[in-house]
Amino acid sequence: MSTLFDKYHAQVLPQVQKALEKHYFTPTVHDSLAAALDHLTGSIIDDEVKSVGFGGSTGVGQSDLLVRLSKMPGLKVLDRNNPKLNPEERQEMSRQCLLTDLYIASANAVTFDGLVVNLDKFGNRVAGISFGPHKVALIVGRNKICQNLDEARARIKTVAAPLNAMRLNTPTPCARVGRCHDCQGEGRICGVWSVVERSFPIGRIHVLLVNEDLGF
Repeated sequence: MSTLFDKYHAQVLPQVQKALEKHYFTPTVHDSLAAALDHLTGSIIDDEVKSVGFGGSTGVGQSDLLVRLSKMPGLKVLDRNNPKLNPEERQEMSRQCLLTDLYIASANAVTFDGLVVNLDKFGNRVAGISFGPHKVALIVGRNKICQNLDEARARIKTVAAPLNAMRLNTPTPCARVGRCHDCQGEGRICGVWSVVERSFPIGRIHVLLVNEDLGF
């Protein structure tokens, strides 16, 4: 059943889509994660996509995307989140993901004026989004939409980072109390900011805006 929140975002997401289009992204709006994944596997993955890599995304990780991709003939899937990988293998897999035809990830925030904002520990995700893979697909839930860059940065520091720190069981203050203390320890997960203002080459970065809350 559609809620007022659904109706609100049904109005908001097309506005964000238009802003992203002006910034040379390839944005689409979807009613559900399942519909977004249908678009990803049916349209974005074409005959030229022979390999797929991943950045971190809890929303995507909780979906059946890996199962869908494993059933696509001739497609090489590099799953850096495979629990069978040891830390060294995971690191190497993360590097190999930067050379794939398609890089799938999410964004920590997308603004009304068409900016894509992320914060990583090591920078592998922001590296893949910025350069390397021929195509990028960012699956972004409505909970990631922010008014502007300041709000996006605040959201990442007060919501996304503490929740991810809790998920990863990191020994940081934000994991204990739920807010950033600008900690200095090795467990800190905030290392590399990225603000993508324009998608170059034009159209390279696909942003799939989903009218559901996804991830952090």
